[in-house]
Amino acid sequence: MAPFLTCLKTTNSSAYTPARGALAASRDDVKHGENTTLSNFPTSSPASPMIAASVLPQYKWGQNHQSSSFQVVLFSDGLLSFVMMNYANIFSTDQWFQAGYDTINSTNYYSIPVADENKLSNSSNVNVPGRWVFRVDGYKEGIFYPYGGVEDEKNPQSDDGTSPLIPLRRPFVYFGRVHDKIFVNNNGSLIFDERLSQWIPNYFPAYSTRDIIAPLWTDIDNSRKGTISYRQVTDGPLLNRASRHINQYFPNLNFSASWGFIATWDKVPFFGMTETSSSFQVVLVSGGSLSFVMMNYGNISSTVQRFQAGYDTINSTNYYSIPVADENNLSNSSNVNVPGRWVFRVDSGSKGNFTV
Repeated sequence: MAPFLTCLKTTNSSAYTPARGALAASRDDVKHGENTTLSNFPTSSPASPMIAASVLPQYKWGQNHQSSSFQVVLFSDGLLSFVMMNYANIFSTDQWFQAGYDTINSTNYYSIPVADENKLSNSSNVNVPGRWVFRVDGYKEGIFYPYGGVEDEKNPQSDDGTSPLIPLRRPFVYFGRVHDKIFVNNNGSLIFDERLSQWIPNYFPAYSTRDIIAPLWTDIDNSRKGTISYRQVTDGPLLNRASRHINQYFPNLNFSASWGFIATWDKVPFFGMTETSSSFQVVLVSGGSLSFVMMNYGNISSTVQRFQAGYDTINSTNYYSIPVADENNLSNSSNVNVPGRWVFRVDSGSKGNFTV
């Protein structure tokens, strides 16, 4: 664990203070740290965490007039484990630095995405400037973002149905065009300007008159079972999670999500094949001038029907077709080394091309 790995010099006026248990911080500090952790990991409940803290107000080597203060806090209840990194004043330096964590063979790692170390004091993944919190006990996030709760709106249970027009709470830039509304179509696509009940998909590039995002465009019939739902997000842990994922896949952008749209097809059957069950999801994420599309795939049943997964634009000036021959291979395919996940930057780009 490296809250701030660089060349430091301890002098008589600086201090390095390791502590364990209740000696690490005041009771209020412990409770505040626990609340911060739980608010961003809502499925966790470390009732009485043990704490190990290190506080380092230190001088940088060769820069005796500049001092930096930072801290790392370890939480554990014997089952769940967390690392909290806190940053006060951090001075700039021309030395190499690293902030984050790594493991043997880098099976798990994270590098805090700041270009200048003095930005650590204003950066965060938990909406608290100067604080980063990570769960480190080996918990694996599921491929899907949360869905199905009271926050979700549901599509009608009908063959070839669609959602009503959905006003977007933030404009979404899609290859240079700005959209402020969207439709979720039961047959596995998002359209910005009109409903789409078409059950036979067009292969991309389609050279059509519509912008379309299609995690799995095929003939789906949820009239008897399966749920299609959607939600918008403008704050909270889900945007933190989206920011973390985008910065992991696009490490040079220093991206911060301000809006998200999550549409999920949960255990939907294909038309005429009621025994089939497929689950997939599309997540639109934007922040500033940047826009991204994430497609997540769970179990996908095989079908003899035609299908299309990817995206396309008006006149196919930008498009991508996920290269799988069988739709059930979507769960094992990826362009970001996460099986079942495809991520694209869509605010601008070249025809048939993406950069990860």
